[in-house]
Amino acid sequence: MELILIALGGCTGSDVAIILEKKRVRFSKFEMKITGERAAAEPKVYTTIHIDYCVEGVNLREKDIAHAIELSMTKYCSSAQCSRNPWP
Repeated sequence: MELILIALGGCTGSDVAIILEKKRVRFSKFEMKITGERAAAEPKVYTTIHIDYCVEGVNLREKDIAHAIELSMTKYCSSAQCSRNPWP
């Protein structure tokens, strides 16, 4: 199950970094902390997943970072889409 969180982190993390670079947002540090809570009963799927993004740099605008995260989670990160609704 931890691999699901790792896949999600890798997918959205690379998306956000690429989007920020394309927007010419220069950052010196980019970290993520991903946690998830699982159901008590089998199958113990994740009921919530929380991602904290930490971006450091000079002259960063929160708007640019928030937009990059939104694009990743709603459009580009296929792992995020699978975690929302894995079975139609």
